[in-house]
Amino acid sequence: MADKRKYIIATFLEACSNSRHHHRWMDADTWAKVIAVQYNLNDAVKFSGADIAKAFQYGNGGSDYDYLFLFDHSSGHDKQQENGLNANKMTKNYGGAQRAMRSTHIAQQQGYLGPFPRTLRVGDIQHMIFQECDAGPFWMNAEEREAKRHDKVIEGTTSTRTLRLDELKILLQDKGLLARGKKTELIKRCEDNGIRTVETTQKIEEGWQGKPKGLLQILWERGWIDANNLGNYTMGGRQSASGVLMKNTSFKLLMANCIDFEEEESLLQHYGRELGVTVDRTPKCHCELAGEGIEYAWGFSKNYYRTLSLSDKKGKQNFLNAVNKCISRDKITAEMIRKFSRRARQYIAAYYKVWQKNQEQAATATVDLPIVDETTTPVQIERIIKLFKTHRCAMDFDSSFCKASFKGDDAIAQ
Repeated sequence: MADKRKYIIATFLEACSNSRHHHRWMDADTWAKVIAVQYNLNDAVKFSGADIAKAFQYGNGGSDYDYLFLFDHSSGHDKQQENGLNANKMTKNYGGAQRAMRSTHIAQQQGYLGPFPRTLRVGDIQHMIFQECDAGPFWMNAEEREAKRHDKVIEGTTSTRTLRLDELKILLQDKGLLARGKKTELIKRCEDNGIRTVETTQKIEEGWQGKPKGLLQILWERGWIDANNLGNYTMGGRQSASGVLMKNTSFKLLMANCIDFEEEESLLQHYGRELGVTVDRTPKCHCELAGEGIEYAWGFSKNYYRTLSLSDKKGKQNFLNAVNKCISRDKITAEMIRKFSRRARQYIAAYYKVWQKNQEQAATATVDLPIVDETTTPVQIERIIKLFKTHRCAMDFDSSFCKASFKGDDAIAQ
């Protein structure tokens, strides 16, 4: 297995050495599928994104090339780091079950610091967890801060909670029992086998030292909170007399609109940066841009699969043969791939023009301008939102093009 793995990486090195382009658009998912099919890989042979990235890096002379792995938006590709910045994972006050987030750098004033008095300056590092040297929550006086610095056990009181699903699974696995199913099923299985399902502990009054700061403290340190009017703020924000949401009164919106929270790396991007490559994602609702039209190739394959008779797809082996036939190069030819790429680049060019227009407007305007056409109406916007709420594939948004490509209608599939 090790020899086969080395051979795969060596083949990548050879292919990369013969590359003529310094900038390559690559769909990482597609690379994995291509390798698996080409080398008939099974579950016993695994390779990681690190293997592929190193192959491209060393095969092309290292820093002489820039590598971009392009992914579409999905729950897997957009998964955050465990300590990633996320306003939705924060509560108003310190402690509790909120996420312990990483520290962040205040890179500039705009988009980081607000108009009210603040404790941070440009260039500072903001810790999302109270440090030992911190003064504590700003809304407490000196005596309260010192009294509530550390956790305190409340004598004579207890609290009981049901174990979480992941905790139940661990207990069942330790006993060699099946750990699959809904939480109610796992609780019943635990009870049948004499495994505890609840935990009783003494009640604790939580202190602030070493705990996540919470939205109120973080925003106050940045100058987004008027300390003299704390009652004006809520988690979701207040509405004006006309029923319009006032975004500057929402803890979550104020935090989410800060640049470091808006531009937080996903777990995939974080690993890519560590490997020395760039990982980017296509615009939402345009998965077809990844791999320059790979979604159109899937759409073509789906069309072909639907034409096969049931007898050709019945049974595991027949099914696998049918799938391999649908995605083979005999069906998806180089000419067809170029056609799909040309189709995807129309969207790329459109997004570039919108970006270019927005840059020109931002250079001359005194206020932020929306990136919409003047003729766009609220009704059209709502229709677009409704249309693109669900997961998309090429068969949904461009079915006529996929069908025309499958049927060989060159007049339509241009």
